[in-house]
Amino acid sequence: MKVSLRNVERQEIWNANHVVPGVTKSTKIILNTTTGGTFFVVVSDGFGRYDLGLSTKSQNDADSGNDAGDKITRAVEIKPDASYLGELGGFDVEDWYQFDIAPGHILNLVFTPDPEAQAMNFSLRNFGRNEIWYSDKVTPGVTRSKRMIMNSLSGGRYYLAAYDGQGSYSFEITAESQNDAGSGNDAGDSITRAVEIAPGRSYHGELGGLDEEDWYQIRLSNGHILELACTPSPESNPMIFSFYNYERQEIWHSGEITPGVTKSARLLMNSTSGGTYFVKAFHGSGTYQIGLYTKSQNDAESGKDAGDKITRAIEINSGRFVSGELGGLDKEDWYTFVLQKGEKLNFTCNPESESMKMALHTRDRQAIGYSAEILPGVTKSFEIPQDVKPPYFIRIFDGQGRYSIQLN
Repeated sequence: MKVSLRNVERQEIWNANHVVPGVTKSTKIILNTTTGGTFFVVVSDGFGRYDLGLSTKSQNDADSGNDAGDKITRAVEIKPDASYLGELGGFDVEDWYQFDIAPGHILNLVFTPDPEAQAMNFSLRNFGRNEIWYSDKVTPGVTRSKRMIMNSLSGGRYYLAAYDGQGSYSFEITAESQNDAGSGNDAGDSITRAVEIAPGRSYHGELGGLDEEDWYQIRLSNGHILELACTPSPESNPMIFSFYNYERQEIWHSGEITPGVTKSARLLMNSTSGGTYFVKAFHGSGTYQIGLYTKSQNDAESGKDAGDKITRAIEINSGRFVSGELGGLDKEDWYTFVLQKGEKLNFTCNPESESMKMALHTRDRQAIGYSAEILPGVTKSFEIPQDVKPPYFIRIFDGQGRYSIQLN
C-alpha cells in the first residue's frame, strides 16, 4: 500500500510508495516557528490492516525548548561562553540566534555540523544586521572557527544564522576582553579615544576584524628624545604606524612594515614642544609591539635642549669643547659665549650627520658671521670682529644630527 503526508495547504510533502507487508516506513519532519497547523496522513492503494504511529516533540535549539527561529526577528537569545546544539531540516531551513557582546571584546566562534548531517552554512551579522562573516559550506564532522575583534564602538547585539543544510549541529561562543597595552580593553579607534601609556617600556596590542585602528597617547617633556620602535608579530599581516604631535598633525609615518620586522624612529623635542603625542597602529591584522623610550637631551652637557631661540640660549665657556644634536622637532639650537682675545670658534658637523648651517649674532641679533652649509665631517672656524662687544650668540639650524663646538 501507499502512505503520504500533506501539509496545511494539502500539498504532498512526503510519500512512501508500495510499502511491502511487514516493512516499516518512517519519516521525520521538522517544522519551523511558523509552519504549525493541521497536517494530513493519507493511506491508499492497498487492503488489509496496518499500524500508523504518529509522535511529536518540541525542538530544543540552544536549550530553548523550541525552534531557534526562521528569521532574524525571531532569533533565540543566547549568551556567550557556552556551547549549544541545534537542528535543521524539513520546513526548518534557517536557525537564528542573538547575543550581546561588550565593546572592545574578542568574539570566538566554533561551528560543527554533526557527522550524520548534511553540509551547512553559518554566518555572523552585526548590530546593524549586516553580514560580517560567512563560513561557506561546512562539511559534516568538520569544525569551522572564526575570531572576530571588536573595536571600542562595535559592542551591541549580534546575530548567528545556521542554514542551507539538514541535520544536527553544534556551536560555541566565547568572548574575552582585548588587552591593548595592558589596558584590559581596546586601545580606541580614534584619536579622541586613545589609551594613555607611559614611555620607558614596550606595549602589545592587536588589530583585526572590526578593530581597524588602535590609538595611544603619551606625555613627552620639553627637550626630550623619543625612541619609537614598531613591530608587527611574525604571524600578523603587514601594518602601518604613525606618530602625531600635540596639534594632532602627523609627523612620522612608518610605511607598510613586514611581519617580524621593526621600524624605528628617533625624534628630538625642542625646549617648547613637550605635550601629549599620539601613536596610531592601522592597516593590518594580528598582534604587534610598540616600544617607547625617552631621555633628556644633553646639549653642551646641560641635561636639556640648547633652546630654540636667542632668549633660551645656553651659556658655554671659553676653552671648552661641547657637543649637541638637532633633528625632529628640534630645528634650532642657540648658545651664548664670550671669547678671549685671540680665540676662535670652531664648529664641526659630525661625519654621521646631515649638513647644517651656523650663524653668529650679537645680543641685538645683528649677524656677525654665517656659514651657508657645513658638510658632514667638515670644521669651520670663525673669528669675532674686535669692534663687536660680547656676549655673542651661536645659532645652529637647517640640519639633523650631532655637532661639536670648540672655543680656543
